[in-house]
Amino acid sequence: MMTDSRRPAHRRRWTCLAATLMGAAVVVTVWLARERILPCVARRLDVGEPPRACDYVVVLPGGAETRPFVAAAMVKAGLARQALVPRVAATPDSDEGAGQSAHEIIRDVLQLRGVPRPDILLIGQDSTNTYTDAVALEQFLLARPRLTIAVVTHAYHTRRARWVFRRVLRGRSDDLYLVAAPADEFDANTWWHCREGAQAYFSEYAKLIAYLPYYGGWHAWGPVLLIGVAIGGLLLHRRARRRVSGEEVRW
Repeated sequence: MMTDSRRPAHRRRWTCLAATLMGAAVVVTVWLARERILPCVARRLDVGEPPRACDYVVVLPGGAETRPFVAAAMVKAGLARQALVPRVAATPDSDEGAGQSAHEIIRDVLQLRGVPRPDILLIGQDSTNTYTDAVALEQFLLARPRLTIAVVTHAYHTRRARWVFRRVLRGRSDDLYLVAAPADEFDANTWWHCREGAQAYFSEYAKLIAYLPYYGGWHAWGPVLLIGVAIGGLLLHRRARRRVSGEEVRW
């Protein structure tokens, strides 16, 4: 007959085994159905809209192989009057003259694609991420009310970028929309076929989750708090059961 002291350990082993099997089943199911599931997972990040007439088009740093090309096409088609490029923080290479900064590369590509130099405006100072890009745009718009803005970034980055820009610009959110630029190596239907695509989408979802409590407002904090309360309740319940059974209590 099994003693009382052995029951909790035996139960925990079965619980761990069941959780492992369930996790493995989920992974196998997703992998077998990956051609249908994974593209849907990728498309959830894309909230880009078709280009339409606006006053300025903003090219977010990074992705110089595609983003400035989309912005240049908008300017040349008459959909945007000028292009805005956030200045990025200097890197050791750019400080030493060994290479161009990201905003200089974007500016050069825009110019090579037919955008006149006076129509390319650098905004902000030492931008390092999506939030500081949005702050740079906010500062630019302080003396320019009632403008319409298009922001060009990669498709998988549009949801988080829209979220951040709307939070920073607040009342101007109705005057701003996102335009999705493609990635050269992958798209929503093939992103898991290469390391670059997997890194991009996993990283973007991780950043989106990390941004949720900070930029999501009360409706985002609610689920986070509920999850925290649920986890805390489970821990307290587990501790109480161990006290009743006479086990040593550890968190």
